[in-house]
Amino acid sequence: MFMDYMSRYHPKAYLYPVSRACGGSRQDIGCEGAGPVLANLPWYLEFLVWRMSCGGDGILEKMYTILRSVEMVSLLRVLAILHISFCLRLCWLAGKCGSLEKEYGFGVANMAEVVDLMDEACGKIVDDPDKLLDDVFMMNVFSPIATRLPPLQEYIEYMFEEKMSNAVGSREEEDKVCHGTCCVHLSFFLHAVTLYSLTISAVSLLPKQQLFSVWNLEIGQRPRQSTYHQSVERRV
Repeated sequence: MFMDYMSRYHPKAYLYPVSRACGGSRQDIGCEGAGPVLANLPWYLEFLVWRMSCGGDGILEKMYTILRSVEMVSLLRVLAILHISFCLRLCWLAGKCGSLEKEYGFGVANMAEVVDLMDEACGKIVDDPDKLLDDVFMMNVFSPIATRLPPLQEYIEYMFEEKMSNAVGSREEEDKVCHGTCCVHLSFFLHAVTLYSLTISAVSLLPKQQLFSVWNLEIGQRPRQSTYHQSVERRV
């Protein structure tokens, strides 16, 4: 019904592609799904208003209220940032590290080095929560690894500069949109999107308070240890 609505009232509008999660066993699926919901939220809200005007029941009103709340938009934004800055690279490295060792000297044991980079970045964010909204900082957490692995750089360039998706009801090349660029823009620069009646300060406040209170418990209160060097010592 939603796609029929979009095809009728918003032909050639852009919808961030949504993938079906089969099995639901992946722990990063929540982060991966946040980007499409955040990007498509204006269309979802408009559709819900139209559907309620047709005599929808109370669950639609609850969904509308939740999706337009500051808390939900804040959560979606934080999870989308974590996906494009952390999860994409971590998933690629975890899946490819076994085949990279022979040519690039990067194997399973080197994944501990990746964890150290992520741990160090999380520590900096705990000390300065504004870094979460710094696209230069977040998108370059794994740069020391990427400079050693040309295939990783190629993957990131493809995901954020080349991978395209179709507009609603169109297969024409000129109507395609680079959805990686779209997600980055929405995640880090949400205040520039006039479709939301939320200020950047209001959107930023809740994720900083809620997310980093958890990170302080999990990361800030324990001593920093190098996972990579520990793994090397165990192997020796």
